[in-house]
Amino acid sequence: MSSTFPLTSSRIRHEQDLPAARQRARQICALFGMDDHQQTRLATAVSEIARNALRYATSGSVEFAVEVQATCSVLIARVRDNGNGIDNLDALLSSGSRGVDAAGGIVGSRRLVDQFSMRSDATGTVVDLGMLLPRPVHPVTAAAVNQVVEHLARARPSTPLEELERQNREILKAVTELRRHEEELRDADRRKNEFLAMLAHELRNPLAALQNGVEYLRNQGDPGGPWRRVEDMMLRQTRQLARLVDDLLDVSRITQGTVRIKREPIEAATLAEMAAEANRGLMEQRGHQFRVEVPEGAIWLDADATRLTQALSNLLNNAARYTPAGGTISLSVFAIEQEVRFIVRDNGSGIDSDMLPRVFELFMRAEQAVQSTEAGLGIGLTIVKRMVELHNGSIQAYSDGQGLGSTFIMTLPAREQAPDLIEAALMPIMPSQRSVLIVDDNADSAESLSMLLELYGYATSVASDGQTALLHCRKSLPQVAILDIGMPGMDGYELAQRLREEHAGAPLMLVALTGFGDEAVARKAKAAGFDHRLVKPLDLKALQALLA
Repeated sequence: MSSTFPLTSSRIRHEQDLPAARQRARQICALFGMDDHQQTRLATAVSEIARNALRYATSGSVEFAVEVQATCSVLIARVRDNGNGIDNLDALLSSGSRGVDAAGGIVGSRRLVDQFSMRSDATGTVVDLGMLLPRPVHPVTAAAVNQVVEHLARARPSTPLEELERQNREILKAVTELRRHEEELRDADRRKNEFLAMLAHELRNPLAALQNGVEYLRNQGDPGGPWRRVEDMMLRQTRQLARLVDDLLDVSRITQGTVRIKREPIEAATLAEMAAEANRGLMEQRGHQFRVEVPEGAIWLDADATRLTQALSNLLNNAARYTPAGGTISLSVFAIEQEVRFIVRDNGSGIDSDMLPRVFELFMRAEQAVQSTEAGLGIGLTIVKRMVELHNGSIQAYSDGQGLGSTFIMTLPAREQAPDLIEAALMPIMPSQRSVLIVDDNADSAESLSMLLELYGYATSVASDGQTALLHCRKSLPQVAILDIGMPGMDGYELAQRLREEHAGAPLMLVALTGFGDEAVARKAKAAGFDHRLVKPLDLKALQALLA
């Protein structure tokens, strides 16, 4: 059972009547204890719908009443007109398009109030706008309603100018609040990015030690021994953790628009092989049939090899995670006119048709993915799309539905002509680097890297801080110094500068080893005198290439 108590009503015949209706809505809200925000919401909704009555029916009325229900009391503002009605009312109410708002603010008004209903026929249109009354005034009594009615009868209506001034004050207050919230969001975003960068640094240090240790065990052990499967599993999982850390940081850079690419000529087949190699272990573990198809002739791109390998690797990693054991996965590369296409196909879980247009959205995951133990963070495909777009390319996803596999087509512009390789072939080969100094305040990371390099025949020494490293270099200058950036006291930047000053002209290669992977660190490292930069946990093949 519910009871309705009428409060007041007014006619809407001219534009000048709208401020009065808006003011009445405010007065009634205030009398029932609603705050400024609630008053503005109802007043704005009443004003928008009443304006419709003038626009489409030339006149109307606004009736205010309180409806007392079992669990709550609702202030109702009923706006009615005697127009010809709305033929496509259901379509208007189910649509969120701009056209609906342009036609009269219906969707916007519905969002402003707590309850909304609308009916229309040939005799006119009626819109009920409801605001829940605060708990202290529920249930509303007849005596309380009479007091409100008496107060409204005595209240002086404001002039249109006074109401306009009130609205201007509301707008100014709202703008001020929005600016404050914007500053708070920017500050929160800045702190979030700082936290992610520090988190990545802190995670990469133990990951580096773990990965180095596993690599050492694999090189010491018997390839056919019983521990090899455990060692391979540990190596795969540490690499997967490092990949997740990188993805998190890349999302932060993408949202800030700070991702940069360094274009160089590279063969499409080389990109495909690097991405395939990064995921081959995972596919072998899961028993997938994996094949890579590349053209016989060279196809060249101007691209950032690291970024595009990451994009292809993300596609292959997704295919591996969502394809059951024994499934098939393929990576194909071919050229069409002035474009290069990389196609990743699988016969795995597939993608629903309603999910397909949204797979590249940030943190978007299909329902079956959320429930799966293989669910990722929902950021890998977002990174793929951004990396491809930075190369002036495109990415499309195709699937016939759940259980029917997926296809991703990455299209990139081809290089107009092959690069001149003659000069590269005649470049002198750097002599083998044999003595290496490792400087890192993380003892596990430094010792594990030292043990690993010694397996490959390098003479290594370790220092835990900048001062110890300087003393060591004064006694015996190494050919290579691998310096951690984030050390307390004298950091890697200062140490590099000191080494360059003290040993000017000496054949000393400086390699920055850092848990911070952003471009600002790369620029600062170069300015400090570093020759190269590697990110923890380091790619052993990349390090070996530098030391060779």
